[in-house]
Amino acid sequence: MKPLMHLNLVERAQLLHDLFPEEIPKLISYIDGMCAVIIEDQDRNRASWSNGLVSFDGWLNLASEIQAIIKKHGKLLYKRHNLFATELFGWTKGLVSAHCLIVYVTTQQLPNPKFKAMIEILFDQSASV
Repeated sequence: MKPLMHLNLVERAQLLHDLFPEEIPKLISYIDGMCAVIIEDQDRNRASWSNGLVSFDGWLNLASEIQAIIKKHGKLLYKRHNLFATELFGWTKGLVSAHCLIVYVTTQQLPNPKFKAMIEILFDQSASV
């Protein structure tokens, strides 16, 4: 296995899925819900947008793509770590999905503290890896 600092988003997502497959359905539901909020609250989100890396329209498109992937693949994303990782964390979609993971662990009461810790280790860019 590669050192953590050399894992890309897809590899990190696969590892998360492999270690905590029972947590993936709730996580996907949360990602889907966050994407819905991005899409439904466009005016408010656009007005407060401050991300210099991606335009709000780009973020909106990525959120729409992620929702379409979740709708298309459904429960297969729960079972197939490679599908989960490549579809939700591949390319620029990984920016939105990783953001959703960080929001998930910082705003939700998760019953499994190890799952929370693993998301923070794998995806929190403010942490030193």
